[in-house]
Amino acid sequence: MKISKFKLGNGDVVDLIKSQNSTYLKDPDTGCTITSNNHFGYVERCYEYLLKKYNILNSKLCIIHMGVGFGYDLLYVDSVFKKLTEDYRMIGVDLIDYGDLRVSLDKFSCPIKFYSQDVMKYLQHSRQKDFRDDLNFNCCVVLFVDLFLKGNTPISLIYDKKFWIRIRDSINPHHIVINLCGGSKTHPIVSDNLEIKNYTKKGCLEFYELSR
Repeated sequence: MKISKFKLGNGDVVDLIKSQNSTYLKDPDTGCTITSNNHFGYVERCYEYLLKKYNILNSKLCIIHMGVGFGYDLLYVDSVFKKLTEDYRMIGVDLIDYGDLRVSLDKFSCPIKFYSQDVMKYLQHSRQKDFRDDLNFNCCVVLFVDLFLKGNTPISLIYDKKFWIRIRDSINPHHIVINLCGGSKTHPIVSDNLEIKNYTKKGCLEFYELSR
């Protein structure tokens, strides 16, 4: 096992731990990790629920993860959907450029892009048509928000009105899922700025279906 230091996007320094089978970024103060292991229970629960509750496979799929880390969570999602459909693509956004720590694109079965930038800058340069394949918008767009830096509460941006207005105007997804971990509900701020058709909270996850 090799242990070195890695600087996060906010300047904090955490431990980079490399073993034979996995790589971790670990905050020595809180114990929170970013990992290359495929142990993403909350991601698994997210897509189990979406597949069971909604007909998301009836259209082409565009899956966007904000706070994607090394990208192995999307590799897990790819392993699920490649057995169900060929009509999907994925996008991962994260503030930090993980370089060689990020999962290789050639491991994916679908088109995928990673963006190493602040999510507000990403949204600023995004347009709704970027996530839909035709002029009729015949596509189901799923946005997974998993924005953390340190600790077990999301960054304050997810409780900011401007974030949700930008998501509405730049992406306009059909479904939004938010990983809260130990944070408080986003429903008050989200419902004030987006037209919500259905809302459910299951464990640490909030599920929003938007009105069309």
